[in-house]
Amino acid sequence: MRLAFTGKTALLAIAICALGVSTASAAVPTTSTIEGALTSAGGGAAADGSYAMTFSIYAAQGAKTPAWQEAGVKVSVKGGRFSYALGTTKALSPKTLGALGQAWLGVRIGNDPELPRQRIRSTPYALVAHQAKSLSCSGCVSGTSIANGGVSASKVGFNFAGSSTKGGPAKDLACTACVSVKELKFDGNVNLGAYSIKAKNGTFTGGVAAATVTATSFIGNGSKLTGLKMPKGACTKAGEVVKGINADGTLQCVKAMDPAALPADGLNEISNNLLSNQFIDTVSATTKKVPIPDATGSNGVSNISFPNIGIAQKIWVYVHVENTDLSNLSLVVLPPNDKSKGWTLCDPCGGKDAKVYKKTFTPTAKPKSGDIGYWIGKNPKGLWNLKALDVKFCVPQANLNNKYCSVTKKTDGWITDWYIRIQTLSNQKVAVNGNQYVGANQFVAKGLKIGFQSTCNATYKGMLRWHATYGLQVCNGADWSAAKSKPIVYQGYCSQSRRYSSTFNYFCLDKTELNTAGDYFTVSTFRPPSGTSSSTSYDKYWHTNNYKTGRVTFKKAGYYRVLYKNYCRAYTYCYTRILRNGSVFKYTYDSEANAYQYMSQNTQVTLYMNKGQYLEFQARVNTDNSTAYAILGGSQTSYVNIEYLGQNF
Repeated sequence: MRLAFTGKTALLAIAICALGVSTASAAVPTTSTIEGALTSAGGGAAADGSYAMTFSIYAAQGAKTPAWQEAGVKVSVKGGRFSYALGTTKALSPKTLGALGQAWLGVRIGNDPELPRQRIRSTPYALVAHQAKSLSCSGCVSGTSIANGGVSASKVGFNFAGSSTKGGPAKDLACTACVSVKELKFDGNVNLGAYSIKAKNGTFTGGVAAATVTATSFIGNGSKLTGLKMPKGACTKAGEVVKGINADGTLQCVKAMDPAALPADGLNEISNNLLSNQFIDTVSATTKKVPIPDATGSNGVSNISFPNIGIAQKIWVYVHVENTDLSNLSLVVLPPNDKSKGWTLCDPCGGKDAKVYKKTFTPTAKPKSGDIGYWIGKNPKGLWNLKALDVKFCVPQANLNNKYCSVTKKTDGWITDWYIRIQTLSNQKVAVNGNQYVGANQFVAKGLKIGFQSTCNATYKGMLRWHATYGLQVCNGADWSAAKSKPIVYQGYCSQSRRYSSTFNYFCLDKTELNTAGDYFTVSTFRPPSGTSSSTSYDKYWHTNNYKTGRVTFKKAGYYRVLYKNYCRAYTYCYTRILRNGSVFKYTYDSEANAYQYMSQNTQVTLYMNKGQYLEFQARVNTDNSTAYAILGGSQTSYVNIEYLGQNF
């Protein structure tokens, strides 16, 4: 069949030939030969040579996208004729061609426009294949279409059910839940070889024979169990109890109060957690911010002297180091038993230009080298060293390095801090976790000894120590200070001045400067009632002018130091007196020859006051003048100071 194509410059005639395939052919060809003639624009045969051609197959004459295409193939033309096998460089797909309702062939020579498309026609033998087109389906052939016995095992093209031959018997069922239990029935013993049976429950009507039986619990009275060694014997000695059972069934007996029968850390168990000899103690470096030499070959070294606290059950080592570039820094810890190699914590200790390194090491969070777990079960007392080595000079102008890099001091950063923390099984101390009550007198047979403790922090707040130079000291949570009780003291004054000479003026005590004695005495100011005596009590004048009296009433008996400082102004004399329970207890006066001079009188006494007793304070001058003051207030203030000295002074 001839198909003619006409174009702008050439005329192409193509014949499509269907290749016949013998029944002995092993595979269906994926090419199809076409022949054609190529003519020039003048009508003669095209010049001999190789031409680039593109062949495309479309589903319709006007389709834009080809269903198959073989582009830019070189086709030899001689005498104007050529022959080419479609699918040489890109195989023809039977599935693609079979899906086309129609097939149109388009040919393009070089970059010329595609020649008019021609429909591809069928060869007569290809009509036979049309009968099999309906077999290109899934499930379209049923069992009724195949004669009984028409397919033998030798005609099956695959092994099934794990057989070793086509259509052979199944050798294995490698599947899960593919066989129902109702399909199984055993007519003999099941031998699983070295494998086990896993099931939720098991019911056996006969016996169970096994080398080992493991179970969470056994249900039954156990009357028919055999081979059990029952405990026998008794703890016959006084004070003995049963600790355990030996392998032969005999009892292990120990004394009930024998310390050897208790574990070393069993104090909390036998005391209902009221006592314990397990502690967590932290000891930090005494010196903070130890400088690190800058690439000098020397180490920055910080030390911890760990005291004899006890046996370590857990241990932590924490370090905090700052440097301009942690990639040039290494850290090594030298424990008390190793002063040469030690543990390498990190080398390097961080990335380039990283500046702060903080990390805690434990037996599980291990350093780069070394075994922290070595100290579990041992006493880590002794000198610990942390060494920091910097191997490259720092540049203060780069990367915010000026905080750490000192060219003049030749240092780069510092060991900010580090500490060792251990949980100990102490052989030195016992903790009382509850309140301690002593029903009778408590005696320390050899005296109470207070030792020396170097560290003072929040952990040791309230602890006492004895310092060889400064004596008894107490830790306030940050530093050691002298162990002195808080002073019990009051100091106050009267806000009003008094200038009358006809009688003594009461000191009113209406202003308080300091008062830590609230539990020992009270200070009050009140308007006195009218009276008749001007020397020991209240007079009518004092009441009428609404002047007030200051009174100190004692709540606890003991010795008190009383200072009455009266600042007055008079021509010749200033008088002061202290009254106890309304009666004069102390009387003083001072004189000054010059006119109207200011004088300061200090009247001090130490006296024993019983509970309920009270003190009052008075002053006067001997000149009845508007410029004479018995008691001065304001910036020139008289005052009273009272300090508790104790019960036995």
